[in-house]
Amino acid sequence: MTLRALNLTVLITMLALAGCNKNNEQPAEGANSAMQEPVKAEAIYDFTSLNESDFLNQSILINDDKTYRGIRFHDYDVGTKLIGAASIESIQKVDNHTLALASSRPLINQKAGLYGVLANKANFDGNLVVLVFDPNVQARVIEGDIIAFKGTVAPSDVFTYTNPKTNQIEELPIIYVHFYQAGELSIQGINDYLKKQFSEIPKIIQDKILQYEKLNDSCRGGSGDDPKTIESCEERDTLYVDIKNGGWCWGSENENAAGNDLNWLPCTKDRYK
Repeated sequence: MTLRALNLTVLITMLALAGCNKNNEQPAEGANSAMQEPVKAEAIYDFTSLNESDFLNQSILINDDKTYRGIRFHDYDVGTKLIGAASIESIQKVDNHTLALASSRPLINQKAGLYGVLANKANFDGNLVVLVFDPNVQARVIEGDIIAFKGTVAPSDVFTYTNPKTNQIEELPIIYVHFYQAGELSIQGINDYLKKQFSEIPKIIQDKILQYEKLNDSCRGGSGDDPKTIESCEERDTLYVDIKNGGWCWGSENENAAGNDLNWLPCTKDRYK
């Protein structure tokens, strides 16, 4: 699937409504002419290629939370995982796809210490990005929504627009959205979503935990002298060591434990040293 196949004229319309121009237009006087050339990549993109756990500790939070001066999208290769938040400016439907023009400016203006915001564009006047949603998942977004998302840099043309205040040509990136939350999100709600990546249990650990729980049920529910029960208990204990070696612990061994917290959380290192 390429964005060209999505009919780029729709994107051009969206960008025109937002004061943007496709990069083949004449640049404003004083603009960097090298930025006219589009970055092309006719790669096929598979929305199903990532699980949410793939974003765990493999993503770039697109901001500097102290200065709000974000990282430029075009500094990263196609496929780079990104986590951010933005306000939906306009929406278009193309075939089975939902395309949204989004801006981080409303969030930045709140100056509320966002954990992650979209990359800044010339003193925060642009802050625009085109979000493309998975066609297999109905995108429940409307104009004015605040969206927190996990996505990847798209294999597509890069759009540019003329910043009305600086009169400079600036790039407008395209991001494929894999996972998101939207609606009337509060700043805390956004932060919770963006920070959640650090407490999500990786898929490989989740699978081991499910197996551990099954073995634990067999161990606790059987007779103490039954060979199958003994085997289940031994396998459970061995598997727990494996899970713990993967960095996840149960109860009093986890990082937020108060002595009897019954949750799977990252293990606390050196708690008893």
